[in-house]
Amino acid sequence: MNDNTSGDNVYGFQVNEGTGALTALAGFPVAAGAGGTGLVSERMVIDSSRLYVINDGSDSVSAYSINPVTGAISPLPFSPISLGAGTWNTIAVHASGSPLIVSDGATGGGVLSFNITPATATLVAGSPFPVGALTAFSSVFSRDGNFFYAGGNSGTAVAGFSVNPTTGVLTTLAGSPFATGASNPLAYAMDSAGRFFTTTSTNEVRIFTSSSGVLSPVTGNPFPTGMTARRFGIIHPGLNFYILAGNTGNNVGVFQISGSGAGTTVAPVTGSPFVTGGTTANALAISRGGNFLYVANRLSRNITTFSVNAGTGALTSLGVQPSNTLGTTGAINGIAYLAGPVGVCPSPTPTATPSPTVTPATPTPSPTVTPATPTPTPTVTPATPTPTPTVTPATPTPSPTVTPGTPTPSPSATASASPTASPSATPLVTQAINLSTRMRVQVGEKVGIGGFIITGSAPKQVLLRAIGPSLTNFGVPDVLLDPVLELHGPTGFVTIINDNWRDTQEDEIQATGIPPTNNLESAILATLNPGAYTGIIKGRNNTSGVGLIEVYDLNQGAASKLANLSTRAFVSTGADIVIAGFLLSENGASDRIVLRGIGPSLAPGFFPANAVLADPTLELRDANGALLIANNDWQDNAVQAAELTAAGLAPSNALEAGIAATLPPGLYTALLAGLNNGTGVGLVEVYDRGAP
Repeated sequence: MNDNTSGDNVYGFQVNEGTGALTALAGFPVAAGAGGTGLVSERMVIDSSRLYVINDGSDSVSAYSINPVTGAISPLPFSPISLGAGTWNTIAVHASGSPLIVSDGATGGGVLSFNITPATATLVAGSPFPVGALTAFSSVFSRDGNFFYAGGNSGTAVAGFSVNPTTGVLTTLAGSPFATGASNPLAYAMDSAGRFFTTTSTNEVRIFTSSSGVLSPVTGNPFPTGMTARRFGIIHPGLNFYILAGNTGNNVGVFQISGSGAGTTVAPVTGSPFVTGGTTANALAISRGGNFLYVANRLSRNITTFSVNAGTGALTSLGVQPSNTLGTTGAINGIAYLAGPVGVCPSPTPTATPSPTVTPATPTPSPTVTPATPTPTPTVTPATPTPTPTVTPATPTPSPTVTPGTPTPSPSATASASPTASPSATPLVTQAINLSTRMRVQVGEKVGIGGFIITGSAPKQVLLRAIGPSLTNFGVPDVLLDPVLELHGPTGFVTIINDNWRDTQEDEIQATGIPPTNNLESAILATLNPGAYTGIIKGRNNTSGVGLIEVYDLNQGAASKLANLSTRAFVSTGADIVIAGFLLSENGASDRIVLRGIGPSLAPGFFPANAVLADPTLELRDANGALLIANNDWQDNAVQAAELTAAGLAPSNALEAGIAATLPPGLYTALLAGLNNGTGVGLVEVYDRGAP
């Protein structure tokens, strides 16, 4: 964002996840409120579906929804958010989408917390929450969202709070503010181990461990940077590097993180710091897989792009935009990246996940649909023969009955899951509108199977895609080179098969605006009556590789919805776990979702016991890769177990995983893996239960 006293402007670019190239989006720049001044770098933030920009000159925040396909932004009903008089330097948002916290750079100004809903931004009672004599220049949430820290423009300490994500109330932590040992601690970043990273006016990195939010310095503090006037810090998605914008040095520093706990250290990687080619490196953003780094150059008003070596941390410049690309006056005081509708999260998965579709979890059309209107677009990876799941609908307990191994998958189903509410065409409500799953597609019983149930009273138009070759553009190795896609339906439904998407329906598929980008990939456009359906992805001529199967809801206003989505696949380790992504539309309030990771109960009915995933684990992450909820065995958490049971969706085996969550609109990813690197056939399911 260009911070300008004559008016802030937001610039938008599409990111090519294969090359890192930026392409200017139509409709930008978008004018926000009156800007401010000051050498700041955190006046913009993105959550899974919304963009917030501080307008310091008008003491407000402009708030926008983001179209995950086009990148277009639209003002939210509560925009702009009034802040009152202050020096508003830094903004942060909880991984769940609420609260939003804006911090004041005036001495003792404190921080404002806002509860966010799709229609409102409400100042939390108790705001501003005091930070003592500190002034806020930098702020950060812990990865689990339970703690918040602010400070940096004066003094030597950092203020810390516990966060109640339901009420937005902040409570000062014992011992806060926490001494850092030097003045002006800035460039805050936290990793999933709860370690807090900052740099100070002495141009050194200082690291702190946290216990219940309380910060304690590591033994080796401080660590030299070899830089001057550091400004903004992030943790690489691989969690092994701390990256700093160098400001007056016009460079970027990369620091290898080693050790754990109090023994944590950092050291510059070979070649650090790396020259940007711009003036005043001020803020940083990194792509979903950590392959590309974007540097906002404050005074040359442009962006430098680097490729990132995930092993060594070395940066290679891919070029810098011409000066004044982002305006001829003003200062670039914020940059943010939003992963597109692909369910890949930076931190957990080693490789970026491709394509504009969310990657859903294990395939196997699942049993019962739960209400809400999920319109998924899973991208499934081609499998072989086509074991089709027989969905046992009509009961809210979705224990996936996929009939694997059989080449003719006609799922039997009368999809009338019990908690399902059949949506009415108006008004639109928040629902799952896109579901995709990335997996390793093998042969026989290990092909990829995606199941979905359409509930309601009206036909629904959907697009299914099987993606393989184009995944190489996202750094995915060993892809499925020639996917084949099959669509099976209820009794009487004529199976549809497609090898290459241009073979049939080429014009119709292009008209949707989301055709596959490789001619060898597959797609099927169909208008389907309510019922249970199965998509199978396999490799032509029994080939295997990493693929993606996707389902897109093309008419959300119909009196029907995608209420249950599931994917069955072989779950391996590392980059070959099953990754399921889903997109909740920006049409209303939060939505209730249940995720299940199924394995043991697939035996012996469909597979021998030694072929299934013996102990599934699940993680739910937001579009930025932040972990929201993790589960091993569904009964581990009594509150979650009670909700799963009440919904009729409790897994039938104690070793299976389940997560119940109420989520705001946005992009999410479910990761299905085996405990202790276990492998086997597993099923990941997404149930849309409707509004709370």
